[in-house]
Amino acid sequence: MLLLKALLLVVSATTVLASGRIDAIVSGATLVGEDTSNRDSRGEEVFKDPRNHPAAVASILRFSADRAEFRPREKGVITDPKVYDHFLKDVYNFPGFQAHHQQRMQLDLQGDHEQFKREVAKKYKSDRNDPNQMANEFEQLLPQQMDHDNQEWLLNYVVMNTKNNQGGEDQSEIMVEICTIMLQLTKGSNDETKIKRQTAHMTMNAFNVKKEYLTDHAQQLSQRIQTMRTRKALRDLSSTGQLGGEEYEMAEESELEGWFHGLFTPYYMPRSYPVSRWQI
Repeated sequence: MLLLKALLLVVSATTVLASGRIDAIVSGATLVGEDTSNRDSRGEEVFKDPRNHPAAVASILRFSADRAEFRPREKGVITDPKVYDHFLKDVYNFPGFQAHHQQRMQLDLQGDHEQFKREVAKKYKSDRNDPNQMANEFEQLLPQQMDHDNQEWLLNYVVMNTKNNQGGEDQSEIMVEICTIMLQLTKGSNDETKIKRQTAHMTMNAFNVKKEYLTDHAQQLSQRIQTMRTRKALRDLSSTGQLGGEEYEMAEESELEGWFHGLFTPYYMPRSYPVSRWQI
């Protein structure tokens, strides 16, 4: 049954990517909950000790992205859907992740950014994450300006959550959500980004992390996967790796490399993308 469920998730993701042309893929990543990892732990210890599993999971996600050459921080806007498809399949096939649930939702968009956020918050369902916060994060992925009319954009967001269903902290119940929104964007008279009136599609796949798998296979995993701090790994999954939110706008680089123990750390990129990265 679990094999069938995982297979359905892979097929669903592939179907989304194959459903039409994709001109641009941008990505963000977020930690919700406390990072209990020890900043001095390395290698096997990261997988062996459940307290270090936030760093372990983030390292696994970063490893899957690197194997697929899905490098949002390095490339900014990604224009090859196959790269993203390979990243998804690699995550879905990791034996330490267990498929939890899947949602596919339609977004009835009226061409307004605020309405976009309201619609995302209305349709996004999670017993762990704040729908309004997720809507804000997705809206922040939209570019400020467009160079082309009528483009298909895919917004990807990875949420790593260390909270249990009751809102407490439990490193044994880490959940990973991969959310995507496919929508059409166009440019206005001043090249500003405009959301077209449309029925867009949002997909969310959630996975529980199998703590026992990580601890039992700690040596083998550490031999293949480079471990890194949670913050760094998640920043590498963001299209520029910059922190978002007013609280962090003035953070120094030394602070960005530090260890964080807050309740919500957004890793979304700003609204301006390097046009030189485009290969359209």
